[in-house]
Amino acid sequence: MRPKEVHCVCPFLKGKPMNMGEFLELSESGHTTEAGLNFQGVDAIRLTSFLVQTCKSRHYKVDGHSIEGGTILYLASESIGEKAYYLLTAYIKETDGLTKVMLRAVSDKPHGLNGFLNEMLGSIRHIVGMVQSAREIGVIRKEQVINIIDSVVQRTTFAGGEGAAEVNIESSVVQRTEFKGDDGQKRREEERLRQEREEVEERKRQVEQERLRKQKEEEERAKKEREVQEQQRIEEEERKRKEAQERLQKQKAEEERARVQRLQMQESARGEGEHKEGGHAARQRLIFLAFVVIGVLVVGYWMMNPGSDNIDAVVEPSSSNIAGVEATVVQTSQVSPADSPAAVTALSAETSKTVTNSIGMEFVLIPAGEFKMGSPSGEEDRLDIEGLVHTVKIEKAYYLGNYEVTQKQWREVMGINPSNFKGDNLPVENVSWNDAQDFVKKLNEKEGTDKYRLPSEAEWEYAARAGTTTRYSFGNDDSDLGDYAWYNYNSSRKTHPVGQKQPNPWGLYDMHGNVWEWVQDEWHSDYNGAPTDGSAWEDGSNSYRVWRGGGWISIAGFCRSAQRDTRYSIVTGDHFPYLGFRLLQEV
Repeated sequence: MRPKEVHCVCPFLKGKPMNMGEFLELSESGHTTEAGLNFQGVDAIRLTSFLVQTCKSRHYKVDGHSIEGGTILYLASESIGEKAYYLLTAYIKETDGLTKVMLRAVSDKPHGLNGFLNEMLGSIRHIVGMVQSAREIGVIRKEQVINIIDSVVQRTTFAGGEGAAEVNIESSVVQRTEFKGDDGQKRREEERLRQEREEVEERKRQVEQERLRKQKEEEERAKKEREVQEQQRIEEEERKRKEAQERLQKQKAEEERARVQRLQMQESARGEGEHKEGGHAARQRLIFLAFVVIGVLVVGYWMMNPGSDNIDAVVEPSSSNIAGVEATVVQTSQVSPADSPAAVTALSAETSKTVTNSIGMEFVLIPAGEFKMGSPSGEEDRLDIEGLVHTVKIEKAYYLGNYEVTQKQWREVMGINPSNFKGDNLPVENVSWNDAQDFVKKLNEKEGTDKYRLPSEAEWEYAARAGTTTRYSFGNDDSDLGDYAWYNYNSSRKTHPVGQKQPNPWGLYDMHGNVWEWVQDEWHSDYNGAPTDGSAWEDGSNSYRVWRGGGWISIAGFCRSAQRDTRYSIVTGDHFPYLGFRLLQEV
């Protein structure tokens, strides 16, 4: 009579769905133990079927692969009471009349593992015991079990699951390891296993990279949403500010119109009073009589001295004048060529305090003079690259841009706009030193001159200080910087239209912020050997260039008059969204 089938039912274990990747990951990191048995009189196919069917209520089959003469199975369970995972790799193979069963148990907890494996061995003995012709031959050595399972698992892990082609292991590492003990081949197989483990690790690394990529994308999306919300908030504040400004302008215009009307009414009242008194007519009569008297005197003198060529000796009116009339006699022979209209025009242009070119760039006249260049040793936030303090003499006056070059001006000359932050009145940025030189060249051609260029570092600091010796052109206190500059405290991390803040004493705007500004000089680590005449320091020693002035990204200490850029690795072709320039026009 056939024994009754007994299923492997355990109230503390249940099948745990798991994919092969999770199985391998836990297998790599968990605690392991191995065991094996030899049987006779039962084939591998029948034993595999029994194992799968009778334990299906206890274990979840993760995967399985056919090999020559047998099967390898991957089973998983979860212990609810112990909160532990149990994995089982079963290698079942029939060879030379024997059926070999080799098991590897894995758990994420060290306790209970041997008990789990012994239970599995007992279940297999019970299954085999149901076959009348079957009997147990003996136990397989643990070292042999480890070698065989390692070899076969690595060959079948990625074979494609059930239904895949059988793996031919004739003359394979498995057989030689199992029966022949070829040490050289064993080492080669271990190397293969090591490589395949590295492939598994690489797969894990790729999975982690994908997770990090998705996490980064999510963070970027959240960041963009915050930036959009911040931009909307700033735009709303700007709209309210403009509305308030328009209301104030309308109010001032109404007040000005009322004031003008009052003045007109007062003037009209005074005119009517004078008319009533006859004052206006009296003044006209006095002026007429004065001209008659002067004419009579001139004619009389000429009749008495007909040979005289000089009539400017006629009676000179006294300083009191007659009825408010001044008489001035000019000798036309004394006008020099220097007083001609052309000469007067040239002189006026040369001494004008401001000039504007054809594209609307405004320049302020910077007088000649001398100053102490650099940062004194006791100045707050001072850097070593800002010394040595030395006297520079600017021998010739020059014009310097009232504002940083704007995007509208750049576009009118270059035809494009490379800026990161867009707006006609925003300073142009994202331009290299080479780009600035191209702009200078094209502007000179457009204006028909050669007087436009970048200022030297000395000319820039002389204009920025505007006769002061303090940290900033307005004093030493950082708390006042917001009235004169856009920097990281108030810029909202972007540029702003030029000329919105207060100018320095010489009428130059944004010298302490908004964007950093290129100058002509090559970079040097200090002022040792620097020119003292205000010219650019270009000795051909390097291709790095200097930029000055601080920008919207800068802290307060980096907006000082003596501040020099610390990034000496900035070459002529580099460009950044916080770096622009202003131009110098020679007188």
